[in-house]
Amino acid sequence: MSSFFSDIFVASPATGFQLDAAAGFGTGDGASQPQSLLAGLTPLDPGAGPSVSSELGISPEMQAKLVHDFFDFVHYSMPLFRKDEFLQQYEDGMINRSILLTVLAVTAKSLGLPQGSQVANIDDCLQQLLKNDPLDGPTQPALLLDAFRQSCLLAFYRFHQGHGGDAWDYISRVSRKALRLGLHQLDSTDRYSSFDDILTTPANLEEWRYVWWCIYCLDSYSNIMAATPFVVEKESIRTALVATSLEGLSDNQDGSPVEQFLPTDTRDLWRISAEMSARSTPASYFNMHIVTTTLLREAAAIFRLRRQSPSESLEQRRSQLGDHLSAVLLSLPPQFLREARNAFANESSVDHHARLVCLLHLHAARLLNTITFDPSDDSAWMTSWQRSLAHSEDIVAVIREWDSRYCSTVDPAICLIVLCTLILLYLHEMHEATPGVPTLSDRLQAERNILLLFLEQFARIWALPRSLKGGSKIVTLISTVTWLEV
Repeated sequence: MSSFFSDIFVASPATGFQLDAAAGFGTGDGASQPQSLLAGLTPLDPGAGPSVSSELGISPEMQAKLVHDFFDFVHYSMPLFRKDEFLQQYEDGMINRSILLTVLAVTAKSLGLPQGSQVANIDDCLQQLLKNDPLDGPTQPALLLDAFRQSCLLAFYRFHQGHGGDAWDYISRVSRKALRLGLHQLDSTDRYSSFDDILTTPANLEEWRYVWWCIYCLDSYSNIMAATPFVVEKESIRTALVATSLEGLSDNQDGSPVEQFLPTDTRDLWRISAEMSARSTPASYFNMHIVTTTLLREAAAIFRLRRQSPSESLEQRRSQLGDHLSAVLLSLPPQFLREARNAFANESSVDHHARLVCLLHLHAARLLNTITFDPSDDSAWMTSWQRSLAHSEDIVAVIREWDSRYCSTVDPAICLIVLCTLILLYLHEMHEATPGVPTLSDRLQAERNILLLFLEQFARIWALPRSLKGGSKIVTLISTVTWLEV
């Protein structure tokens, strides 16, 4: 667990983004050079070179199925493409080859292929994709959006397939490149002139917003797990929250929607959560995810700093965050806080699980903010200890409603929340169970089993949950572990 309390400083990114390394991108000078299949983002020409399906060792029918499976099961956890537009370009053979390869490979590795299907080529393809950073080469503005999309997908895959420090470093590089280009300032009145050629339409601007907020989430998850400072400072963000869905072309885009921004102070987040929770659209769920991720970021940062360099100002900041968390929770309608799917309101299973992830973020933030490191105050210590059990059981209540069929639709970073909860429940079971009164012990053991089974479901897809599940087994062997040591 020591990596959760490290003191590595992440340097601030510089301005002035340029893609000036050679990696096979077109430079617009008219020169045409032979390029590797994975060397850059080039239009997919069905008549030139081998087909993508033959490169991967899968049938054309399997390729088409993987494309649709990507949007049905994977895209919800990393929304980057307009579904109808992507599928139309795929049918017309106009999808960038590297984008298509990345989508197919990540989907195949996430969901698996039918028994007997060839997978060797997919593994080779992924290894080659991971070696070639899409943002390391010069590119035309029209291809820059796809370059960032591919980088986000590869960062998502790296992080959850257990690449550890390499994945964290990769996400940091993508975050810095996004900051240099100014993706955090898309809606600033004095944004960089380089956007004049990139942001051609309001719909195009919205796609860039989705890319930015996906990078924001990746930066959040990786640095929370590594216990390191965030690359992205929320106070610097002047990119609006999303206003439309990427799932289809049926969104009502009449008129210009009012731009909404992530507040720079967590005390104002309740205003956004109150408005977003009253809606039932993919965009509102995505924005709620950003709100709850921001609260979890703040709780994790305060927790890390209190552990590394405790001070009175940090205790005040911790107390204020507790009020901000309460305000967000009180701003949400009762139906949003209920763990069960709202069948009467025809809540879809995908929306239900998106809401469950938000609830996990909120309960985890409260749990982190509850923990105290000073055992000298017995009263405060016992209050913190009791609240930690209450918040842990709130997390278990959310997990009880989980349907394993939808594991691929959410970011598996939530497994880190489950692992921490699992450890706390084990400590409570160890140190509070009263001999002759097995009720509490039985309850805690049943709750731990639920969390272990949850990790097992995600471990079938991703390497990160597998490693976390292995870590939980190690913890249960340490009978002398104490609350303070955690």
